[in-house]
Amino acid sequence: MPYFAGANSGSYDVQWNTTPGYYDAPWARDDYYGDTTPYYRVITATRHRSDQALGAWVCKYGEATYQTCGFIVDKDYAYHDTATWIRVHRDNADLSSDGDSGAPWYSGGTAYGIHTGAPPQNTNDSFYMAINYITIFGITVLKG
Repeated sequence: MPYFAGANSGSYDVQWNTTPGYYDAPWARDDYYGDTTPYYRVITATRHRSDQALGAWVCKYGEATYQTCGFIVDKDYAYHDTATWIRVHRDNADLSSDGDSGAPWYSGGTAYGIHTGAPPQNTNDSFYMAINYITIFGITVLKG
């Protein structure tokens, strides 16, 4: 997909690619490791960073770890010297691996954010950029 714009500093770790010749759909992939039948969850809403609650259950589907889920444990995780990142934890679960970057974080049909990586102090956890930060490009999430 051709690169259009990107931001990787402060509160941002996001890239926008265009999709010529493809149908853009309002969904996130939601199957489990080893499942050969993919399931697509329709995204119908977004959740602003300020409305994401500590303790909320969120999931992502990444290319390396497939679907993983956990609890929001920190809304002020510092990355790029900015404490706006959302950290997710689940006991005995590896929530992030190389190749997961850019994966969608969601709960039900609500988009929460875009996967960034694993904190160096706990590499089983994950952290993500809240979805409302994509407005840096003047865009919003496609909803079904």
